[in-house]
Amino acid sequence: MEKPASGTNPFPLAIAVLLGLFGIVIVTSAAGKYMVRGDHAVPAATAAAISPSEARALAKQAYVYAYAPVYMERQRRNMVSVDADRGDASAPENSFGHVRALGSPALKTIVMPNNDTLYSSAWIDLSKGPFLLEVPHMGERYYTFQMMDAFSNTFDYVGTRATGNQGGRFLLAAPGWAGEKPAGVDKVFTAPTSRIWIAARFGVNGDTDLPGAHKAQDGIRLTGLDGKPVAGANPGFAPLAPPETWTAEQFFTVFGDVLKDTPTPEAAKALVASFSAIGLDPKSGFSAGALSPEVKAAVEAGAKDGFAAIQAAKLGDNANGWDFSMKNGRFGEDYLVRSAIAFRSLAGNVPEEAIYFNADKDVSGKPLDGANRYTMRFEKGELPPVDGFWSLTMYDGKTYFMVENPQKRYSIGSRTPGLQFAPDGSLTLYVQHESPGSDKEANWLPAPTGKFDVHLRTYIPQKALLDGSYKLPPISKVE
Repeated sequence: MEKPASGTNPFPLAIAVLLGLFGIVIVTSAAGKYMVRGDHAVPAATAAAISPSEARALAKQAYVYAYAPVYMERQRRNMVSVDADRGDASAPENSFGHVRALGSPALKTIVMPNNDTLYSSAWIDLSKGPFLLEVPHMGERYYTFQMMDAFSNTFDYVGTRATGNQGGRFLLAAPGWAGEKPAGVDKVFTAPTSRIWIAARFGVNGDTDLPGAHKAQDGIRLTGLDGKPVAGANPGFAPLAPPETWTAEQFFTVFGDVLKDTPTPEAAKALVASFSAIGLDPKSGFSAGALSPEVKAAVEAGAKDGFAAIQAAKLGDNANGWDFSMKNGRFGEDYLVRSAIAFRSLAGNVPEEAIYFNADKDVSGKPLDGANRYTMRFEKGELPPVDGFWSLTMYDGKTYFMVENPQKRYSIGSRTPGLQFAPDGSLTLYVQHESPGSDKEANWLPAPTGKFDVHLRTYIPQKALLDGSYKLPPISKVE
């Protein structure tokens, strides 16, 4: 919560707010603001008074909360610090960058990229807006413009499902914008944060369809209300490695930058206020100056604990060995899932746009490994029920990028030409490193030699997927 003005107490009674993951309670009373653990309380704003064990627990909690917005900020800095569209979705701030080829092992700007669509991307600072987004008519092409706030939450869409394939003109405005909708604008999007990320996807039916997809990308325009193109800006940030490779001080310094630039959501204010005990302040950012060496070491350990929790987090539900989350894109106060999804597959769509199923283990619970052979069998009439399409994509089990293979096949699915169905109408996919034989290669998804993940995407899922009544068949090891 915001610190009240000196001498005031807006709360007539003490208020206790339970803060989720680690049982920390903030109590606000006439005597001040405290963190309470069990029967022990310390003033929340007194960094010098916190013990190493308390600092470690709080740093873990802060890391889990902060990982997604920090990853978003790292992504933003890396992608906008260029002078022109670089061809990998990077482009100056307030301009679109385009990926002109389907996803492959060469694409490393996006975690777990798909192999079904072309990407276009824009990091937009709406404090310099509002802006107009113009989208061309898409014909029969599937497309979607996913809009995300600074915390990685998806707040709205333009696209086939959301607004139709006729394209249109859309106004993008910062929080609190109260202007009138200009003539000729189809819809106004008021963002939750001033900095947003638009991740656009354009369906592609193979390499011969690429020119048409490129034309769709080239038809996007971002202008001011006067119709003039928005000037892109290169802020010149130094490249950043993934956040989990940083020291705790670097991590919380970047998080402090986010806090200064982006108002904390109301539901998280009490939680974020508690982080002042380890040197984080929404107004001034991060400072470790008041922390003792012992507490600094505890904060470092707590950050490592936080990342370990993110790595181990369950992404949502599980069925037949497939992990999936119906919270994707709309995380609410589930900060652990928000961070785990940012780590594994940042910028995943909300369920009504696409449901993502991930497997890193077979149906028996053993890790997927290229030393083994696996199958996935769909019975007749039991293919994923979608209004769009579906695909199964292969990723390295450590990097979560696509895996090079001689076939240059990185995914397989409903739009793969030549899939071979059995006489009984069933479809069996072969997931393994070595060829399953020339008679089965049409249904083969090549795997690396070591551990791997597979990701099954369902675009515009139907009711049976959304309500959970449809279950994907398992990945089974061939004995």
